[in-house]
Amino acid sequence: MNSHQQKAAQFLAVAFGVVVLAISASTSFGFFYTFFDNLIPHSVLAADIAALISGVIGTLLFDVACAIWLFIFLHHSETPEQRAITLIMTVLTFIGSAAASVAYLGLTAGGDLALDTATRDTIATFALVVVIIGVIANFGAMQAYQRYSYTNKQRVMEADRRDLLQSAEDEQARYLDELITQQVKEILTAQAGTLAQQQARRIAAKFYRHEMAKYAGGEPLALAERSEREERGARRGERQDLARRLERELESERMELEQEATELAQEDALPEPVAQTGPESFYPVSGLGNGRRGGNGFDPFVRGAQ
Repeated sequence: MNSHQQKAAQFLAVAFGVVVLAISASTSFGFFYTFFDNLIPHSVLAADIAALISGVIGTLLFDVACAIWLFIFLHHSETPEQRAITLIMTVLTFIGSAAASVAYLGLTAGGDLALDTATRDTIATFALVVVIIGVIANFGAMQAYQRYSYTNKQRVMEADRRDLLQSAEDEQARYLDELITQQVKEILTAQAGTLAQQQARRIAAKFYRHEMAKYAGGEPLALAERSEREERGARRGERQDLARRLERELESERMELEQEATELAQEDALPEPVAQTGPESFYPVSGLGNGRRGGNGFDPFVRGAQ
C-alpha cells in the first residue's frame, strides 16, 4: 500500500470515528436533556437553558471524555501506569456513553415520552448518580495521570535523594555532637582533682579569714565582707579562665574531628588503583631502561638470544 492509500485510509478512519462520536454524543445529549433537566434549579435558569446545560455536561463527561482518553492512550501515555489509567477511563466513559445512548433510544423508540412522574424522577436520580460518578472518575484519573508521569517520578526520586543526603548529614552531626560531649566529659574528669583542690583551698582560706577577723580588732565585719568580695572576684576570674581554656580545647578537638572527616571523605572519593597485568609489570622502570629493561639497561631476552 502506497502513501496515498495510507493517507486515504487514515482519513476515512478519522471521518468514521467523528461520525460515530457525533451520533453517540447526540443520543447522550438527548438522554441528559430529556431526563436530567433539573441539574440547575429552574428558579436560577429557565427550564430549556437548564436542560441544555445538563445535556452538554453529560456529553462532555462521557462521549467527549472517551475520545480524549483514547487519544491520550494512543499518543501521549509514557509510563505503564499512565497507559493503564487512560485505558480504564476509555472503557468506563465508553460504557457510560453507550448506556446513555441505549437508554435514550429505548425510552424514545415508540415516540411516546409521556412517562409518569415517578418514572421520570427515578431516571433523573439515576442520571444524577451517573454524573457524580463521571465527574469524580475523570477528575481522579486526571490527577493520577499527572502523578505517574516521568517528570513527576523524577521529582519524587530527587526528593528522596535529598532526604537521604539530609539524613546522612544529620547522622554525621549527631555523631560529632556525641564525640564532643565525650571529650568534654573526659576533660572535666581529668581536671576534677585540680578543681576539687582549688575549691578546698578557697573554703579553707575563707574560714581562716573569718576566724582571723574575729580577733583582729577594729572592724571585723567590714574585713570579712571585703575578703568575701575578693574571694568572689577570684572565683569569677578562675571560672572565666577555666571556661576560656575549655573553649579552646573544644575548638581544637572540633577542628581535628572535622579534618579527620574531610580526610576520610577524600579517601573514599579517590579511585581504586588498577593493577597492571601486562608483561611490563614484571620489570622495574628506570631512567636508563624503557620499561622492559632493568635499571642498567640490561635486557634478559636479548642476552638469552645471544
